[in-house]
Amino acid sequence: MEKTIFMTFKVLVILVFMLKIGNWFLDYPVETNRLLNLVMFSLIGVAYIAFGLAWDKPLSKVIMVACGAFLIGMNFLPKNSFLEVLSIVSLLAPMLIARFSPSQETAS
Repeated sequence: MEKTIFMTFKVLVILVFMLKIGNWFLDYPVETNRLLNLVMFSLIGVAYIAFGLAWDKPLSKVIMVACGAFLIGMNFLPKNSFLEVLSIVSLLAPMLIARFSPSQETAS
């Protein structure tokens, strides 16, 4: 079951990525672009929540889940400068946490 969900998620990510690249050449309508952005940020949010729940450190877990939930919820909030800055922070914070956290494996 977990393998099927992960494979479906990967297919959706690849499909959205290909459609976003296709937008450069085909110039999709505004509504299609909005839908692609909604799906893209929702998929990123779901990934952050899933990775956050698997994290060991409580503070990192809370930050990653909160960032993922915000990325999903921001699609339904009116746009303003503050929320755009917060969305950039929500995109970058989990990547920085994952990058600079010490590895779970111990060196032998």
